[in-house]
Order: sequence, then structure tokens, then C-alpha cells
Amino acid sequence: MTNPESNSGLYDRVYEIGNLYSAWVRVEESDGCAGIDGVTLERFAENPDAELARLGRELAEESYRPLPAAQFFVPKRGGGRRRLCVLAVRDRVAQHAAINVIRSRIEAEFEDVSYAYRRGRSVKQALDQVERLRDAGYQWVVDADISSYFENVDPGLLLGRVRELIEDERIVGLIEQWIAAFVYDGKEMTTISRGGRSSLNSSSGSTPSSNIRARASTPRGGGALTFRWGITRSCCEARRRRND
Repeated sequence: MTNPESNSGLYDRVYEIGNLYSAWVRVEESDGCAGIDGVTLERFAENPDAELARLGRELAEESYRPLPAAQFFVPKRGGGRRRLCVLAVRDRVAQHAAINVIRSRIEAEFEDVSYAYRRGRSVKQALDQVERLRDAGYQWVVDADISSYFENVDPGLLLGRVRELIEDERIVGLIEQWIAAFVYDGKEMTTISRGGRSSLNSSSGSTPSSNIRARASTPRGGGALTFRWGITRSCCEARRRRND
């Protein structure tokens, strides 16, 4: 259910300098490497006032566009490889700034038994809950997973659910950019789409220009993971409650 309080002005809160500083602190504390533009946390921290002011202007003028994500693969414990993407520091800050603003609206839709990707919740808390249920006499556990979840969730369906919770189309536009982005593996620009991968024109070994506008599907990585998983999960739980 959409929050009854009007949220048409949410976007303006995203680029408030205090909110951007709060988001930057969160990104800095989370550590992480540089994105495709090569800007490290240390370099960003050399002049955060200027960096955040620039980001704030882009958001205020609605000229902000995320950079492509830097893509690499890590081995899975059970075999195979998992695709990871590293966002530019500026994009991680922008995402956390938006999360700060919309978190209460998304959180309100979660079931109390949801623990993944929620601030203040942990794996230990989830295990404690499982133990309490076991001790209460419950004996069955259903373990389910969605194969290649981040590559297969329909972006259009996801954005439709977002609009049920957030009326400000400028916020929705930001989320749309973050769940629909190019990725760059150091050799070529690609899109990760439902059911496959396609290559875009890019000079081998060259770094894409910083003004590239990203508009394709994003695999797991960065704050986008929180958006894609958290929003989808909360919307599904809200729909289930309405159908009960």
C-alpha cells in the first residue's frame, strides 16, 4: 500500500547536502574498491565537499547518470562463477542517499520474518528465530532459491511494484537507471539481459567515456542489490498480505 502521506517531494530530499554526507559516510565505512572511473574512496575523501556538491548539482538538475559498473567474476563455493559488479563511488553515494529517503516506505512492506538486506537485521537474528521456531515444535524447513535472480527479474514488473510504493517519478527514474545499467569487463561493454548477454560496440581495452548513459539490466553488486532484492521482496510480501 502506498504511504498515505504525500511523497511527491521525496526526490528533493535525496540531494540535500546533509543527506549526501550521511550517504558518503555509509559508503566510506563499507570500504570497497574503485569503480570504472578509477576514483578510490581515498581519492574521493581528499575533497568530499567538492565531490558531493557536484553530485548534488547533477541530481538537482536531473542530469545525473550512473557510470557503467566494472564487472568481474569470483568462484562459487559449490563450483561455477558468480558475477559481481563494482559501482563508481559517486554512484554508491547517490544510491545510499536515495535509500536513506525511501527506506521507511520500503521497510513498512516487509514481513517481520524478513532479514536479508535490512539495516539492523543480521544472519544471527535469523538463526535465532529458526531456533525459536524449532523449540516451539516446528519441524519442516523449505529451502528455495531463484536461479540467477538478478539477471532474471523483469525490470518492468519491478518498476511497476516500485510505483505502488513511491509516487515521485523522479525517484522511480533514479531506481530505473540503477537497475538498468551497462557493465564493462575491461574489454567490452555488455548488457546483462533476461536470458542472455549481448555485446555493445566498444574499443577493446579502452575505458568507456564518463558520460555514457547506462540503460540495460544489472547483475548483482553494490547498492543496486539492495534495491532489486529489497524492493522486489517487500512488494511481493505486500501483495501476499493483500491476497490473504
